[in-house]
Amino acid sequence: MFGDNLASIYQTWFTPPKTGRYRFYMVCDDYCQLKIAKCPGTISPLTTMLDLRAWTKWDSFWSNENNYGSPPKKVSNWIEMEKGQHYYMYGKYLEGGGGDYMKSGVEIENSGIVGHHHTMKQIQ
Repeated sequence: MFGDNLASIYQTWFTPPKTGRYRFYMVCDDYCQLKIAKCPGTISPLTTMLDLRAWTKWDSFWSNENNYGSPPKKVSNWIEMEKGQHYYMYGKYLEGGGGDYMKSGVEIENSGIVGHHHTMKQIQ
């Protein structure tokens, strides 16, 4: 997506590969939000996991860099999820001017899954 003064909405279902705790990451330019329905198989009520009201560097999941005072929270709190259940996710993205991007990722706490692409503690 390229341009200025635009908005996008993203909707998907996330199916955890194991029961456990998950947290989500997000960076964007200029504003983005991530919400999740904590009850599997439903689309409401939605819980706001991340709400970034200032642009962040495109590669700054782990740093506190940004251009406006205190940095936005780019990592959500941990959330319990059950293996094989479907969790509705809703993302919103607003672009004013200049650069335009939104990235998100997920981390599994102590995955312990052998022979699977989540075997290392990493962000997918």
